[in-house]
Amino acid sequence: MHDKRLTKTLLSTSLITVLVATLAACAPTTQLAESQPPGEVPRAINEGRLSLVQICAPTGGNCTLAFIDTLPTDNVSQLVRDYFARTSRAPVPQVTVESNCAPGWVASVLSEQGSVAGGGLLHAQSAVCGHPTPASAINTALNVCDDKTSGGCRKSNRIKVVWGQWQGNKLAGREMEPGRPYEAWAYAGGMRCESPVPVVASATCSEEAAAALRAAGVKFP
Repeated sequence: MHDKRLTKTLLSTSLITVLVATLAACAPTTQLAESQPPGEVPRAINEGRLSLVQICAPTGGNCTLAFIDTLPTDNVSQLVRDYFARTSRAPVPQVTVESNCAPGWVASVLSEQGSVAGGGLLHAQSAVCGHPTPASAINTALNVCDDKTSGGCRKSNRIKVVWGQWQGNKLAGREMEPGRPYEAWAYAGGMRCESPVPVVASATCSEEAAAALRAAGVKFP
């Protein structure tokens, strides 16, 4: 099965190379209320939709991945473009929907390899959704990133891992700021760890988050 609150600087980045990897996730399943009066039309109790989107500069470069919670009838790409049009003076970005997610754990990974002095930085990212456990989401996101970069994520100098649980029945983003992109940690039980590799606890990676990554079996060379 297939990562936050992004600021207006979402598309301003100094990345020399961005490799984006995504994993498809199943579309959400609508559940019906367990008790239903006879003859009444079934009421949906899961009317939300979570989408994984790729947001790029108007010219197509400097892409990033994010999650958007919407209603099933929303045009997700247009909703995100409208959000940037009303909140930023920058040109409206390109937006594509990578997948729609089932309720479950979502995670994203952003890794950094190399150095400016050594010839350049290589950034790679991936995001996944619809997983039964945090460990599954985290490891799958790392595996997808590694598959696309010949093991680049687990060979990185610095890594950012973000995860949370989308439960399918709360649409805070859609209700308050339609089209706003979020990182995975914005959802229930959300956590983040940004750290040099190997992972160490710090101001950007709490002891709890570092322990969660270790518990998930995350290994680095």
